[in-house]
Amino acid sequence: MVKRRRTHGDSSSLPGLLMFVILVGAAVFAGLYFWQARSSSFGKLDRFNILLFQDPVTVLSLDIKRKSATAIFFPGDVQVTSAHGYGRLPVGSLYKAGDWDSQGSLVAKDTISDLLGMPIDLVLLETKPLISPTNLGTRWAFLDYKKLTKDSIFDWLNIAWAWMQIRSDKISVVDLNKYSSEIILADGNKAKTFDQENFDLKIGDKLAQSSVVSESFRTAVINSTDVNGLGAQASRFLINQGVNLVSTDSQKSLLSACEAQYSNPAVQTSKTAWLVVEYFHCRLVKNTDLDNRFDLVVILGDDFAKRFIK
Repeated sequence: MVKRRRTHGDSSSLPGLLMFVILVGAAVFAGLYFWQARSSSFGKLDRFNILLFQDPVTVLSLDIKRKSATAIFFPGDVQVTSAHGYGRLPVGSLYKAGDWDSQGSLVAKDTISDLLGMPIDLVLLETKPLISPTNLGTRWAFLDYKKLTKDSIFDWLNIAWAWMQIRSDKISVVDLNKYSSEIILADGNKAKTFDQENFDLKIGDKLAQSSVVSESFRTAVINSTDVNGLGAQASRFLINQGVNLVSTDSQKSLLSACEAQYSNPAVQTSKTAWLVVEYFHCRLVKNTDLDNRFDLVVILGDDFAKRFIK
């Protein structure tokens, strides 16, 4: 019997080579995935909040833990006080305002975050609405990657997966027409504005982070800047997010950067501390001499104040 001689082009080696390529590709993808996971805010808290810059402007708050969502729709003509000192603008003009100074979505992101008292984790741009008050979209709405701006594939995959797990009967709708009022401007014209107090009373704490609520760390806010009302603004945000706020004060120490001081070791790795560090850009500092009335003291600095001035 004549034996067949194996040549270099023998197809019997292809399955092994293909499996090697697949394994290497999977390892590279997994490495990138977990590397991006470290820098992403997805999954760090119970809620992940997305600003959809569409018509109408919408905030979609995904409750990852409970597999539910809240869609907040802005009236197109409502005027808001923008972050970073751009004055009063229609909510639909916020992104363009940021483009004037090459800040892109930052102005819109910070303005909506301050307005609702909740963090905005991601901004999507889309001319054709992904969802609307009468059409909450499909489970595949976030699978068109072109709708994302400069965000990672990690965020995209997780948002798409989280959205697909939420049933339509688990999506609640908040129409901000119900939380707006008309004012008379100096020139005699009328303008529609956001009724923040009414919103906080009826909606605010319903968008809280449940893990932060359960931690219940006694938290104090100190405004060390020259910007009046900054402590109250920060306190409102923390209360809406479920933080156990027990004190708001001011002192003229004029820190350049925010500090979050703690003495209880449990605070260091808590969801509350993560929220404070991310939102206020605080440096987490252990202080063994901290007032024993508090578990966490947030001292606001000039870096946070800059988002309210230009």
